[in-house]
Amino acid sequence: SSSSSSSSGSMPSVLRRRGLQTPEELYYDECWADLPAEIRDAYVVLGTDENIWTNGLPSPVDELYWIELTPAQRTAALFIGYTPELWDVDIFGNYTPPCPDPLVESIVIDAGATLYYAIVPGTETTTGSGLLCGRLEG
Repeated sequence: SSSSSSSSGSMPSVLRRRGLQTPEELYYDECWADLPAEIRDAYVVLGTDENIWTNGLPSPVDELYWIELTPAQRTAALFIGYTPELWDVDIFGNYTPPCPDPLVESIVIDAGATLYYAIVPGTETTTGSGLLCGRLEG
């Protein structure tokens, strides 16, 4: 079978054509120069340049949650093939949603201590899981 070398198609068609699902599977084994120009451009918006890519260095946005990305960075990440859930997956493959700020729920423990908390539900892909965020003050 032949494969098309056109890079003008949308990301979903690229994903279907290659039979892969994640940006890691699509691009991480590629040399910087071999990436489609629009994908390189999107990675540049995310702070990745040839040096970072080639040497496997962390980019400036690697430690940011999806909600911390700028609108331009979210657009670039979506173009590359990330979803909010994929972006927020840690290196062990675990999705950890960010804690809200401020923590608006509270329980008075005693006269000198209050527990502020929030329960962050899992996503559709992480049903049955979630996160309890808390801060004890007092």
